[in-house]
Amino acid sequence: MQPMMCPVWFLGFGLAFQVIFFLVTLVIALTGYQAYRFLHKEELKFHSIGFALLALSYLSLIVSSTSFIAYHIHGIVSVVAIHAHAFLFLAGIMVLLFSYLHIKDNATRGLLLLLTLAVITIFNRPTSPIQDLAFYLLTAAMIGFIVFQLAKQCACKHKNTTTLVLVGFILLFVGQIILAFATHAHTLFVVSTVINLSGFVSIAASRLMVK
Repeated sequence: MQPMMCPVWFLGFGLAFQVIFFLVTLVIALTGYQAYRFLHKEELKFHSIGFALLALSYLSLIVSSTSFIAYHIHGIVSVVAIHAHAFLFLAGIMVLLFSYLHIKDNATRGLLLLLTLAVITIFNRPTSPIQDLAFYLLTAAMIGFIVFQLAKQCACKHKNTTTLVLVGFILLFVGQIILAFATHAHTLFVVSTVINLSGFVSIAASRLMVK
């Protein structure tokens, strides 16, 4: 979805940002996994898996953007990579919901993942502005639940690391909302890219502080 929304003049920069997104989300996933190995908390495991899926989603975007820049068309590789990004990104956010909302029941987790797969199946067609709008509003809503949960945690017990994570997810929420309308104003794509990166960097900083 994103490469089709990217202004032509931003293609090269967009690819560079995608590489940075991949590296930052990978760092979050790896630091989360290290914490899980030390503390053996299930929410840390899902936190690590969720960001690993997000890292893979940005790796898919790198493949799509590289293919488009090389051939100047959205060929089969580019299109498949775009849909892989959508599935991996949505699955990653869903797994993060397991972590932050403390969803313990495996049946509930399985149902939510099946719903994720069903949504992606619906989106798995040539993209349109309506599909992009629905996808980004859906991911924004999911991130909004995480923001709400983190806000409650911050209200009960103030910690610098939790505040950084909260700020990060608020930025991701805002970034997804802006992306939803970037199909009508491609300059918004650039704005959302910067905001989303700031969000991930804030979350990464919180993980590195814990480490």
